[in-house]
Amino acid sequence: YDFKHRFSDRFSIQQNLKYFDVKVDSRAVFGTGLLDVDFNGVPDDFRTVTRSDFPFNERIDSMSVDTRAYLDLEGGSVEQSMLFGVDYRKYDGYSEFGFASAPSIDLFAPVYNAVIPPATIFPFINETRDQLGVYFQDQIKAGNFILTLNARNDSVERSPAGGGSSQDDEEFTYRVGANYVFDNGFAPYIQTATSFQPVSGATFGGVPFQPTTGDQIEAGIKYDGRNLGSGVRLFGALAVYEIVQKNVLTPDPVNLFFSVQEGEVEVTGVELEVSARIRERLTFNLAFTSIDTEITQTSGSDLGNELVAVPDMLFSGLVDYTFQDGPLAGFGFGLGARHRGELYGDGANQFKSDSVTMYDAILHYDTRDWRIAVNASNFTDEIFVDRCSSTSNCFYGTRRLITGSVTRKF
Repeated sequence: YDFKHRFSDRFSIQQNLKYFDVKVDSRAVFGTGLLDVDFNGVPDDFRTVTRSDFPFNERIDSMSVDTRAYLDLEGGSVEQSMLFGVDYRKYDGYSEFGFASAPSIDLFAPVYNAVIPPATIFPFINETRDQLGVYFQDQIKAGNFILTLNARNDSVERSPAGGGSSQDDEEFTYRVGANYVFDNGFAPYIQTATSFQPVSGATFGGVPFQPTTGDQIEAGIKYDGRNLGSGVRLFGALAVYEIVQKNVLTPDPVNLFFSVQEGEVEVTGVELEVSARIRERLTFNLAFTSIDTEITQTSGSDLGNELVAVPDMLFSGLVDYTFQDGPLAGFGFGLGARHRGELYGDGANQFKSDSVTMYDAILHYDTRDWRIAVNASNFTDEIFVDRCSSTSNCFYGTRRLITGSVTRKF
């Protein structure tokens, strides 16, 4: 639920509460390598893949509640908007997994639907996590200058089910940002921030993951299109940033489907976003991101490598037109494109997936109370390899997906 009450023009409170229960039972057959009976490092026939079965089951109960108060103050030419908040999150998680052999398969003449014996299941993680956060924000406006100050303190307790030692973590984080809004709608800004985030799960050996912490600095410029005339709404933003993050999860190079925590990674990037709506008819959205990642501290051999499954570039664009009058009033259509750059599928950076471009489309019809839509994602049915983590473990990307929806508005 989401509740809000305004006591006056200057003071209000708001509270959100969310509870969810998740149950996932999954079973995957994966390749363990090309058949090499004599273990001499050379595949016997370069076509037979040995396989294993990996069932993984998970149960999650989670509840979070966030309560905050807003206070607006004015003093001469200075305006202040303050926010005080407390949030609490409770998380109960249980997981189990198993390993078993599965029949081999011929790459070039595959025979599917082979009988796969059930695997023995072992308990993996069973824990409760309680997190309490207290936070504050003060936004100060003096003319066209805006200063934003944030502070937050988190305390987390992780308790294994059935007893055992608990793990306590506490962290203070902050954000400081400043921007100047010119009368023409352009607003340059700069900010620095720190972060703290508990991480669910554990290593293959059952060691719980440590929370991630990070430091960020970002600068950019925004534009709100205030002088473009009536009927034209536009927003644009250009940003450059650098993030240094510790305890980042990456795939375990030895134990498939598990993760390890790297010592430290650096991420630098440039982001460009433009969205506009013209006379309630033509809408377009464009987004571009260039990303550079590097593992800067690690106990493994991947020092200096790029992060797994992080593309070097992303681009997306969507143009939509809706008729507002005549016999076609309410009917609209849109076309879009998504481009994903190259990425590595393994920590050693030996397997790189090529870039790929996909196209999307939408047809929609709107009335006052109803919306009928058909979305087609990757409508040209582009077949591509999304990621390879080894010579025998590659995963296709999502092919054509068509979704129809009917929405009733009250």
